[in-house]
Amino acid sequence: MAKSGSKFIYVLSIILILTVAGGISYYLERENPQIRLADDMDMISAHKDIAITLLDMKSGLRSYRVSLLQDDREYLVAQEELPLKGTYEKSLDIEIVPARLGIKDGKALFQVNVVDFSPLKNTASLNKEVIIDSVPPQVSLLSTSHYVNPGGTCLVIYTVSDDAVDSGVRLGDAFFPGSAVQLGDVFCYLSYVGVPMDMKQSTPVAIVARDKASNQSVSAVDFYVRSRAFRHDKVRVSDSFINNSASYFQSRDTSLEGKTPLQIFIYLNETLRAANDEMISSICTETSGKQMWHGAFLRMRNAATMAEFGDNRTYV
Repeated sequence: MAKSGSKFIYVLSIILILTVAGGISYYLERENPQIRLADDMDMISAHKDIAITLLDMKSGLRSYRVSLLQDDREYLVAQEELPLKGTYEKSLDIEIVPARLGIKDGKALFQVNVVDFSPLKNTASLNKEVIIDSVPPQVSLLSTSHYVNPGGTCLVIYTVSDDAVDSGVRLGDAFFPGSAVQLGDVFCYLSYVGVPMDMKQSTPVAIVARDKASNQSVSAVDFYVRSRAFRHDKVRVSDSFINNSASYFQSRDTSLEGKTPLQIFIYLNETLRAANDEMISSICTETSGKQMWHGAFLRMRNAATMAEFGDNRTYV
């Protein structure tokens, strides 16, 4: 009986020791927090947005500190002491404005420090060398005459400083990239700007240049839009024309099966035309840096005028 009792006490002691050891191990966990940057940044511009994720799935996050170090001085960007245990993940959206911090352009060290809620106060640090560049590229307009016709084209000539990595002309929501050329002794950029048919005098037009740090310069361009009226025609289409057109496209597009000739005709002149316009616009965004033609564009000799650019048609 005594032997059985001793064995029981021994087993109970082992269980108690393991339980206490497990509790101490949990209480004094040594796992460090994690720091994740959304992008592998190497430059900081005049306004830099940075997304950071902090993680500690065991004891949770206690505090964090984000700063820049330059010339043995710390410039505090953000910090927080989390009041309650239980924050295991925190997403930070931080804006860095060098001018507001008082830090100068040049090399710096971006630093993130995190402490968890373990009694051991496990820490994690992220240190990343960066270059601060808060000065946007310089832009200078060379061309002076920008009188345009709706639906026409205008040539904009300009220069940018050497730190610009891309540039072009923005007209409303459209962007026309510039191409580097040499005109005499001047190294400059040309941008052929397509003018929409419905362009208004109030439509904003500007040269946009961006450097490696994503600093951006915007320089307005004065455009003078001439008035131009486009023709409005009514085109009578016969039933036979609609039927023949529908039959032709229906034999080549299985998605048109079961549709009436009129439904197919409307689809071709609304949905398909819009899709074609979008495809052409997408293709034209990938332009060559070289001029691919010489001289003026000419129409075929003795070709009959069936329509003019910008015609508006109503089918009846």
